[in-house]
Amino acid sequence: MRTTTGFTIPGLMCLLLLAAALPAQGLVEKYFPGKKEAMVAEKWYSDLPGYFVSLIKINKFPQVWVTDPKDAKRVFKIEIDDVHASGSKFHYFELVRDGTDANGQPLYKRGSRRDLWMEFSRLEGRHLVYTYPVKSNPKVEDVLAFAFWIAQGKDKDAKRVANRVMTVLWETKPEMKELIEAWIIEKEGWKAAPGQLELWNDWDSLYQVERNVLVTPEVRDALLAEREKAAKAEFNSIVAARGSYDKRQRPPRKPAPTEQLILIEWRIKEFRRVYASSNFIKDKKVEDQLLAIQDSIKDDQDLIKDIKKQAADLKEPGEANLKKKAEMLATAGSLDPEDLQLCSEIAAAWVAYANIAAHGNSCDRTEGAKNAIPYFEKIVKVYPENTSFLIWIGKCYQAQEDGKAKVYYDKVIAICGKDKGDGKTAAALKDNMDKKDQNRQKKN
Repeated sequence: MRTTTGFTIPGLMCLLLLAAALPAQGLVEKYFPGKKEAMVAEKWYSDLPGYFVSLIKINKFPQVWVTDPKDAKRVFKIEIDDVHASGSKFHYFELVRDGTDANGQPLYKRGSRRDLWMEFSRLEGRHLVYTYPVKSNPKVEDVLAFAFWIAQGKDKDAKRVANRVMTVLWETKPEMKELIEAWIIEKEGWKAAPGQLELWNDWDSLYQVERNVLVTPEVRDALLAEREKAAKAEFNSIVAARGSYDKRQRPPRKPAPTEQLILIEWRIKEFRRVYASSNFIKDKKVEDQLLAIQDSIKDDQDLIKDIKKQAADLKEPGEANLKKKAEMLATAGSLDPEDLQLCSEIAAAWVAYANIAAHGNSCDRTEGAKNAIPYFEKIVKVYPENTSFLIWIGKCYQAQEDGKAKVYYDKVIAICGKDKGDGKTAAALKDNMDKKDQNRQKKN
């Protein structure tokens, strides 16, 4: 007997059974026969410590971002160098800033703290996709299991991140498309069928990279609307970060830039790339303002170079020229206050004007020591373990007979130890402070 569709009843029943198997479990049955998705995900997670061990053995130490348990908005980067025999935790170093690349993006190195252990349960899928191989992984089953594990996460981005991982397979394994789409549809809770999904170029704001995901036409339309809002928000953020760039206003201008000029320029380039298809960016007024900001950045960078050259030309010795040089560099710094290299040069100029004694207990001009501190402080806020700058902050306080110097010397000693390098220097300066205090007490 045939139905009106032309299929026999048994044939129609087979199609219905196939359709029932297509959702999430259909993908599992094909690649993991007889197993449940949760079992596959758990197996992947239990194998993760072994994967890390295999990398550590060949000195490829995994790096991953982790959410601060005390502040959900803060993430920090770690490097894993050992896995506990139990397989439940790993030893790590927190990575600290160590300079920037050509685009002003941060570079990292291992911090000084040694006895740091973390449970594997702290790792999140949205961060592990930065570390675990997906595109380069030749094992389809491994990538699937990783996506299954991510999808089980409780964070709001879990389904979207799992979608990104599955989309990599969808783009490279045509034979898997139907099953992958069925899995994504079920996980996302969409009313759709395989064949109705399409690629969407998703912007991963966490890592500032583009990643493809599969979406329904309805979701695409919603994402287009979100992209318009995001484009406007990012544009306003760039304008705010630039601060005032009115040439008629002599430096220091207010408001000052809140990001380094080179980073603002990088953000503009990324803005054009990420939102190229948005209607917002097609507004001529938007592009005109972006061009004006870029032109102003170049003008300010040229002005900074010119001021620095003028300061370098003040070669005659003497208190007046030392102060003038520091003031000129401070003016240049006001144009790009988040440029830490420039902050370092300004601080050094004020230290030269202060002329701090070798023993650290005095200086010729406390104004110089006082003015140098904010620039050093800005640097160590970004590079908290830069012992050279920590010592200089200590010396600036010590030269003013301020006991706060010991706080910075103690930090250096904690990082280096008191018997070598900057730790030895910090210990000696701290000892000089104690001796001066003792002599002062005797005189009294």
